[in-house]
Amino acid sequence: MKTNKSKILVLSPDMAPTPGGLEKYTECLILSLRKLGYNVVGVLWDSKSNNYNLEKIIKLKHKQIPVDSLGGKTRYKYFEILALYKIIKSYNINTIICTWWDPFGYYISFLKCFYNIKYIQIAHGQEVARFLDDQSIYGRLKFFQEKLSFLFSNKIIPVSPYTSKLVNKVLKNNKLKVIPNGLTKKDINKFQRLDNNISDFLNIPVDSRIILHVGRLVERKGHIKFLKIFKKLKEKRNIDCDYVIIGDGPLNLKIEGFINKDTELSRNVHIIKYLSHENLIRLYNRAHISLSITDCVKKGWDTEGFGITVLEGYASRSLVLGSKIGGLMNVIVDEKTGFFADLQDEDDFLMILKKTLELEKNKMTKNGFSHLQKYFIWENIVKEYKTVLEDLRLK
Repeated sequence: MKTNKSKILVLSPDMAPTPGGLEKYTECLILSLRKLGYNVVGVLWDSKSNNYNLEKIIKLKHKQIPVDSLGGKTRYKYFEILALYKIIKSYNINTIICTWWDPFGYYISFLKCFYNIKYIQIAHGQEVARFLDDQSIYGRLKFFQEKLSFLFSNKIIPVSPYTSKLVNKVLKNNKLKVIPNGLTKKDINKFQRLDNNISDFLNIPVDSRIILHVGRLVERKGHIKFLKIFKKLKEKRNIDCDYVIIGDGPLNLKIEGFINKDTELSRNVHIIKYLSHENLIRLYNRAHISLSITDCVKKGWDTEGFGITVLEGYASRSLVLGSKIGGLMNVIVDEKTGFFADLQDEDDFLMILKKTLELEKNKMTKNGFSHLQKYFIWENIVKEYKTVLEDLRLK
């Protein structure tokens, strides 16, 4: 395949040891662009330790170069900018796709004052809305930096119509083009190829219906509220089901403590911090319900920009139950491809949960799979990126 002349840097934060949708998005973007013939350098940046992983072969085979090697104390942002400059010059980068504006966006904005580079900023959701209503001095400073990043960008790509509205609250502009997240055909084929045998890592009766929640253990995911609803469901003792949480995060100990206080929850709730991709797919295939819920605990920015777990639920042909919040509303078609439920109304949520558990996998799961194939396949999505890149190259 003929390689495109553009030398692209895809810059993304490294969320290890608890990676999620952003890492998957970055991986799919890099690999999809390469398949189109683009010359792509990927960098996963760990701001906490100020190291960057210069991606040679995706899938964690990285050469790690500490910013310390540039000299000086890495706690100063100056040295992060210097590190980014070094990458740009070393690899003759002419286009940067940045998946997270803070802090990379204003680094790039500063460097654009001196170098002719095209800058594409991806907007997911939470990071866009975070400082909209923060009136503290720190909040106003971060909002200015966010606005600066959007102002200096050549193109802004929100992953959903909802996120597009958030971007316009920061800076009204005509540089927006909504391009969604998605799954690759290879990923979808894995869901179809792999079985639903989970006996190697979970001891759950074969006749128990599984409710699956994949996501970080953070407050906005609403784990504690859902556990209270699940407890009420189990108290009725008319549905044989288990709740499985896949993920890790700062609320891990709090959630485990809540579960361990109750005998019923201890017996029917299972937390696994990490599963291999193949075993996760097996679990999705075994699940009756795939949860994509959010509890807006901090008004304004605690939201979901997209919801990749919805697509994984569609791929596994499990029933999808999600919150009517943020970008989830752009992915789920209520009562056609899934159901909406509100964590703020426990009784209503319980009723919808019970109804979904009693449903057989039917036309709705077929609708979800068709919806996935029509709108959220990376092999189609990347063509939209190609259009953006070609337009910028001609300007």
